[in-house]
Amino acid sequence: KWEDTKALVRYGMEHYHRKEVTLQTPLPDLPVKGGAPASGRLGEEALVRLEAVKSRVTLLLREGEELVPEAELPGTVDAPVRRGEKMGQVVWTLDGQVMASQKVTAARDVEERTPGWCLCRVMERFFVCPAEDD
Repeated sequence: KWEDTKALVRYGMEHYHRKEVTLQTPLPDLPVKGGAPASGRLGEEALVRLEAVKSRVTLLLREGEELVPEAELPGTVDAPVRRGEKMGQVVWTLDGQVMASQKVTAARDVEERTPGWCLCRVMERFFVCPAEDD
């Protein structure tokens, strides 16, 4: 009477195993449109470093199955950017099915490149004396 059920359970126990998976993937830096670069140099592009909270999930997986990460991020973001601000997400899939997702946030602030910011950089460059050697 229960032979089909027993066969399915036996198949599952033989072919699937509980596996703890760490959700961690490298993320690119995003260009910040109208942002002030961290270096303070006028000619450089402002970038914001991204981070996703490292987490672990437990799944039933067959031997050789792996989760595939896909970052859903914009090409650029507008300044100003605040640390912790959501920039997108990483979606982890298995055979096209979403198994987990992680919020991606800005790892630091990026100020807006205003005329005042530019003036300060020019002033620093031409009117601040270099440090003297002791």
